[in-house]
Amino acid sequence: MITVFAVGMIAGAPLVAMLTLRLPTPLTLMLALGVFAIGHVVVGSGFTLLLVAYFATAIATGAFWAVVNVAATRAAGQAANAHALGLVGAGAMLANVVGVPLGTFAGQLMGWRGPFWALAALAAAASVLIARTVPQDGPARRTVSVRSGMTALCSGRLRHYDQQRPGRVLLHRTAVDRPDRSGR
Repeated sequence: MITVFAVGMIAGAPLVAMLTLRLPTPLTLMLALGVFAIGHVVVGSGFTLLLVAYFATAIATGAFWAVVNVAATRAAGQAANAHALGLVGAGAMLANVVGVPLGTFAGQLMGWRGPFWALAALAAAASVLIARTVPQDGPARRTVSVRSGMTALCSGRLRHYDQQRPGRVLLHRTAVDRPDRSGR
């Protein structure tokens, strides 16, 4: 299951980040959380469906992390965008350090499906918070075509991939800053 999730995040996140560039940021985040929640609800319906749902959930998770970094830097402004990215990264690490043991404990109490359902409920609650707190994109937002994004992704210009500025930020900056150049 871990391999399926990892492949989904690696393969799907850049593509979904490119395909959602024209969508408002709050909508993209809520859609990603919706897929995440649905994927966690259907896990108890058989092993094949579990793998498919886990793969779809991984794609949504990768897209969420790519977009949430953009949303955090926009909300913080130029002067504090490094701090905002640090907070997002700290939240991800905290979720792993605290969430995994809590999920294991909850699985012992409620059965293996319980933590999946709890994650679905948390994703639904997070969607409500996003709808209320994440600002809509302003008119100054520059969009990137999928074609220029794919060109940037395939040309090797994204070779300096940094964990704190994943997918969408890097793809957006590369494609916007150098849309017509094919060199490095």
